[in-house]
Amino acid sequence: MSATFWLLIMSVAVPSVIAVISLVKESQEKKDEHPRRWHWHTRLVLSLIGLVVGLVLAIRGETSKLKSESTHRTERESDKQQITKLQQLDKALADKPKAKLETSFFLEDDTGDPILHERYVPVENNIAKFDFTIENHSPVFAKDIGLWIRICDACKFHSEPKNFVHVAGARESERLFRGFDLPPGARYEKLTAEIEVAPGYDKAAVGTQYRCVDCVIEDWQQLILLLGRRRPPDFSQPPAPITKTKPKKPEKF
Repeated sequence: MSATFWLLIMSVAVPSVIAVISLVKESQEKKDEHPRRWHWHTRLVLSLIGLVVGLVLAIRGETSKLKSESTHRTERESDKQQITKLQQLDKALADKPKAKLETSFFLEDDTGDPILHERYVPVENNIAKFDFTIENHSPVFAKDIGLWIRICDACKFHSEPKNFVHVAGARESERLFRGFDLPPGARYEKLTAEIEVAPGYDKAAVGTQYRCVDCVIEDWQQLILLLGRRRPPDFSQPPAPITKTKPKKPEKF
């Protein structure tokens, strides 16, 4: 109970008690005046009623105040909880670091710059063989990666890279490899592909694209193959004659 409540009780009780005491004293002094006894009883009853009503109102007011404070306290606690949840949600929805991956031709000796997007590739019987890989340049662990490879429309897969499959409904020039992880700063093992390239081309482009839950969404990356062709032997022409030279005899001195 607050101090205001007790002051209110005192302000109601003290005058009422004084009035009742005064009436009792007056009754003792004038107990022989029977005609005015009803007037005395009326004042006594009214004083007691005023005391009871005042006490009831004071108690109800204090109870209502305590209930209101309890309701406000509950609402404040609820608001604090909601604010805490919203802050946690904002923190959860804040931009998290994303993994950034990059494909490259695979180099056995990765000294220097390990990222290589263009490389000379010899062509034997219209077949170009090349090695490539993918590397995680970010401090974020990339999980459950999906890696697509797409060769040029004029090319065909002669030998698909390991673990790559053709997805139903996808282009014939596309293959997918998914379900592998890359720790921060790591690169995947060597992936080897063999493609059939049409005659007359000195370059071929190979596109790669990756996806994962914690990865940056990027467009296709390109690997450029500089095709080195060897002229096939022409069996329609007769072979060149082989001439033998006799060794010279040493001169006599």
